[in-house]
Amino acid sequence: MTLQKGDTMKMKLKEAVELFLDQYENDNTRRAYAQSLEPMRDYLGPDYTVERIKPTDCADYWGCLIENDYSKATLRKHGKNIRTFFNWLIRLDEIQINPARAFRLPNLPRYH
Repeated sequence: MTLQKGDTMKMKLKEAVELFLDQYENDNTRRAYAQSLEPMRDYLGPDYTVERIKPTDCADYWGCLIENDYSKATLRKHGKNIRTFFNWLIRLDEIQINPARAFRLPNLPRYH
């Protein structure tokens, strides 16, 4: 199943994650995104439609990630990957706004 910009349907989160991951040929890239997106999919529910995902849903999930005591680097990676996923859905006209836009990514120490 390929989706083009303007093809709108009530896409389920499970389908959206699969389509997003399928666009990457590199196994390492696909795995990195999957490590961020699949737990979110499971948290929200695979049958949840992407258009129903609200910023509060993302905030609740983000809170769970923070409570799990992940490192700042891991939180930052998950946050960026999730934002990228929702930006991709915007480009496909599946959603209008990025519900993860309010993620406050932790700052990482700068090395000289």
